[in-house]
Parts: sequence; C-alpha cells; structure tokens
Amino acid sequence: MVLEGGSPVAPPPPPPASPGCEPINARAFRYLYETVCADNAREFLTRFAPDLDAHRDLVIVHDPQPAGMITALKAAHPSLKTIWRAHIGLDSETPTTRAAWGFLRPYVEQYSAAVFSAAEYIPSWLRARAFVVHPGVSPLAPKNREMVRASSQHAWSQPCAHRSECTHACVRAAPSRVERTLGSLTCLVARPELTAA
Repeated sequence: MVLEGGSPVAPPPPPPASPGCEPINARAFRYLYETVCADNAREFLTRFAPDLDAHRDLVIVHDPQPAGMITALKAAHPSLKTIWRAHIGLDSETPTTRAAWGFLRPYVEQYSAAVFSAAEYIPSWLRARAFVVHPGVSPLAPKNREMVRASSQHAWSQPCAHRSECTHACVRAAPSRVERTLGSLTCLVARPELTAA
C-alpha cells in the first residue's frame, strides 16, 4: 500500500546542527515524527486490519520516513511479521549517520528483520537481523536514461498493447492495471474496463 493524497509524510531524521546554525529541537522533532507515523499507521490499520492475519501476513515498510509506524502496528498486532527496507545508506560512519541511526534505532529495532541495498549500510547493532538485497534495476539500463519530453508524452498517448485476456503478471496481480511499453519505457496505467470482468 502506498499512502498518498491527504496522508502526511513523516519528515526524515534531523541532521546534527551545523556550525553557525540553530540546533533542531530534538524532542519537538521526535513528537512530530511519531505523530505523523501514528496517523499513517492508523490509516493503514483502518484499511487493512479486518483482513490482516498477523500469523501469515508480512508488512514491509520502506525508508526512514515511515519507519516509526512500527510502534502502532505492533501495538495492534504484536505477532505481526514486519520488515524495514532501507533503500538508502552511506558506506562510512559520520556524525550525521550516527545521529540518524540514533534517531531511527528505537523504531528499526522493533522490526522482525531489515533489508538493505549494501552490507556497508547496515549498522552494527542490526547485523544479526539484516539482509542484503542488491538493486534489481541497473541505473545504467536504457529505461533509466533521461527522456525528452516528446518521448514521454508519446508513450502516454499510445493505446495499451495488452488485451483484457493478457497473461502478463501485472494483469493477474492487479487486474485494473496493465503495463504500457514504448521501447524500453514501461509504466503501469489504469484500465477500468478490466475491473468489470
């Protein structure tokens, strides 16, 4: 689930104060972070709690901003299996990374496991429950190259090549969406006519 629309987004952890800058009020920042994460967790639970099986389902939370949702998720479902996915990191320890991990640690420690893009990003206190999954998409692949505006507009204006009887995994997984491909550009588009079937 992606929380969007009116959902507030929790701010990232604050950096340590730079020389000459006013220090961040850590208590006020943590309160803001926890309030936003609790609101998002409530929205998640409102949508999914009736169907959530804490013994069979797995919840994956991506990035630092929503990591604090874990407190409310575990309060509602103590046996829920959870994974925190960190898509970012730094391969060396700095005052900034120490401050960020110091802020995130009380939340990240509550997850069943954590997944990182590189072993160097894993803090020592989390190594026993952390796994590395390298990015599956090459940043140098053609579909990740910058596109000129005319190409992207052309891709969106083309009719979808897939039919309602399409066997692509995207249709089986989410029948209201199918892939639209132009060369190496692939995007998912809504197909309302498929939801009626």
